[in-house]
Amino acid sequence: MDKEQQKHLVAVEMALLALGMPPNLKGFYYIKDAVWMLLQSGGHIGNKHIFERLTSRYGAPNSAIVKSMRTAIKVTFDRGCLLYTSDAA
Repeated sequence: MDKEQQKHLVAVEMALLALGMPPNLKGFYYIKDAVWMLLQSGGHIGNKHIFERLTSRYGAPNSAIVKSMRTAIKVTFDRGCLLYTSDAA
């Protein structure tokens, strides 16, 4: 991975953190990698291929990856988007 790609990967991670997604959840990394795969493909990759790649990369079953991603999204939603809650305070 070159420096430009590394910079974009950090930008994806920072965006998830700005939304308030806790990085201590497995789903954070699954979502980060899924977004990165979408960006690299220019949006021309299907869900099936994303989950196949995540399954092979992490060695976790598809159902566990989906559950972890849903949990991360739910926790982020329940906490509220930090981008907006910090401006309102």
